[in-house]
Amino acid sequence: MDYTENITVEILGEEYPLRSSVGKEHIENIARYVDGKMTEIKDATKLKSDKKIAILAALHIADEYIKTQRKIKDLEERILEIQKEQEDILLKNSQMLDQVL
Repeated sequence: MDYTENITVEILGEEYPLRSSVGKEHIENIARYVDGKMTEIKDATKLKSDKKIAILAALHIADEYIKTQRKIKDLEERILEIQKEQEDILLKNSQMLDQVL
């Protein structure tokens, strides 16, 4: 991967210099999301260890990702079902039209 842009982000009060080719705005959005998750966990649990906070945040983010992937799969399956239903309706309509003509 060709890293083209230097970006510094802040997560839980620590600065992290990064290099990326996907754009500053995208990386900043990701960092804000991670920072938000880590801050939520820190506030809710009162943990002091950044490592433990990061692990819990990673688990929460992974859970969200897996649930989202499952929803996407379910929606894709539903789309295929609807497409099949539409094809069946079109076929029936075509057959009815042939009978009328």
